[in-house]
Order: sequence, then structure tokens, then C-alpha cells
Amino acid sequence: MALTPDDDEEASMEIRDASPADYLLKIDNFSILLESGIEKHESNEFECGGYKWKLILYPKGCNKRNGDDHISLYLTLAEPGSLAAGFEINAVFSFFIYNQISDNYLTVRGHGLVVGRIRRFHLTKTEWGMSKFISHKTLEDPSRGYLVDDTCVFGVEVFVIKNKGIGERLSMLKISETSTLTREWKISRFSQIYESWTSEVFTEGGYKWCISLYPKGCGGEKNQSISIFLCLVSSEEFAPDQKVKPQFSIFIKDQKTGAEHHKQSSRWFSASTKSWGWSEFMSLTELNAQSAGFTFNDCCIIKLELSVQCVLRGTFT
Repeated sequence: MALTPDDDEEASMEIRDASPADYLLKIDNFSILLESGIEKHESNEFECGGYKWKLILYPKGCNKRNGDDHISLYLTLAEPGSLAAGFEINAVFSFFIYNQISDNYLTVRGHGLVVGRIRRFHLTKTEWGMSKFISHKTLEDPSRGYLVDDTCVFGVEVFVIKNKGIGERLSMLKISETSTLTREWKISRFSQIYESWTSEVFTEGGYKWCISLYPKGCGGEKNQSISIFLCLVSSEEFAPDQKVKPQFSIFIKDQKTGAEHHKQSSRWFSASTKSWGWSEFMSLTELNAQSAGFTFNDCCIIKLELSVQCVLRGTFT
């Protein structure tokens, strides 16, 4: 079976039971059509993807260089004049021919259309198709089942690609362009903080941040652990799809030995995710142990290291 799309690519074929979803063209007395001298037949209009289309069949082919031993099949815009200048429609389509013996359809696509090869329809290119869809020899072979009682059935499916034109802009920062902020806070009278403590606001990477600390824990870690979080103060100014991703480490210093208990993370912050950290940063038993110096002389020293890695500046159209 010779099948060649109009741009001389190869074709891919498969058999399926389901009929074409968009349009069927049934031709009775096909031999009379061949003898009539009619060069082409345009189907009625059908709508798909919000646009009107037609299926065009050339009984003896549309390319005289190929001779008249093939049928050509094309998909065309029914109302191309309604398109604005510069406007285009992107679509993927498949042609069909019905096998009346096996009661299934041979599906034919231009090479690559199986994986989504897109065709552009516009004012200067309103038709796409196959100049050698099927040879008359194949069509008229009784054993093939495509022409039975001088009747044959063709079909088409069209999938219109709706381009929303939405994207996102991700800015990765070079290591040479980033800085690491290091801040340290000495919190006196630590045992007298009843609920929470919040640092002053500071700026890094062009964004405002602060640290929130819960000496006796929060959530499920209440009275079990000390909870510490990095908070993005600038989130109030963020668009819903804007994000910033820092790498940060938070430390609690052992003032007796100079050792540090710390945790590290790298997370996206946004208008909906304003803080990130650990509700179980350190158990209260370890924090308040007499042998350790994490709360020496009722004082706790917190340190932060922070660098902004990348920024998602939001979507664009």
C-alpha cells in the first residue's frame, strides 16, 4: 500500500476498531465517480476545536506527476478568509479508511504525527494531506476489504492545539553572583520567653527575611522540642506564581564547648509558603541539659547562614 504525505515524508499506519471521531465520508458507486471526470470532492463542513474544516478527496490524485493511480486525501480549512492576518491554527490529524471485511479502520498519519507532529494552517497554507493516500490497485483488491459493492468509507480526526502562550521564567544565580549572609542573635532571658521570639527583618538576595523561634515548641512538638523557622517577609509582595529558593542553615551554639547543633535545607518560598524550618529542631531535653551550654546563663545563641540560589519570577504570556 503506497502512502505518501504531501511533503514526501513516510507514513505510519495502525489498525483500530473505533471509527473516526470527527468526520466520515462514505462513497457509493465509486467506479462512477472515477469515470465522471470529477477531479475532486469537498465534503460538507464539520467543526472541530472551534474551527470549521472540510475533507477533500481527489479520486485520481492531485499531483499529475504521480499519475492517476492513487487517491489523494486532504484536510482543509473551510473558512480561511475568516482568519486574521498572521493568525494560524496548529493541529494534528489522522486519515482513515474502513475495512469492510474485518470491520475496523486503517489509520494513517504522516511520519511523526503519532507523537504529535503539528501542522500549521494559515492564510497561505490552508491544506495539508497526502498526495498518495491509497493506490487504486490496493483499494480495488477484493481481498483488502476497502471497496465492497463499489462502496468505500474514508474518515478524519483532527486535534487542534490550543496555545495558551503561558510560560515561566526561572533565574539561576551563579555561585560567583551569590553571597552568603551570616547572622547571629544572642537571646537573653531565654527561659522567660513564653510563646515565641522573632528576629529583626534583614535583607538577602533582594528579599526580606526573619527568624521565628518557639522556645517550647509548636504544633505537635509543643513542650517536646524547640521549633525554629526561616520566614520570607517579602512574600506579602509576591505574585501567586512567584517563588524564591534559598539554601540555609540554622545553628544553636553550645557556649561551653563551641560546638553547634544545626540543620540545613533548600526550599521554595512563595506567597503561599511563607516559612520553612523544623518544629523538632532540637529536643528540650537536649537543649536544657545541664552538661551542655545551649542555654548557658539563660542565654541562647542562634546563627543563620543564608544564600539565594534561584528565583522563579512568575508566568508570562
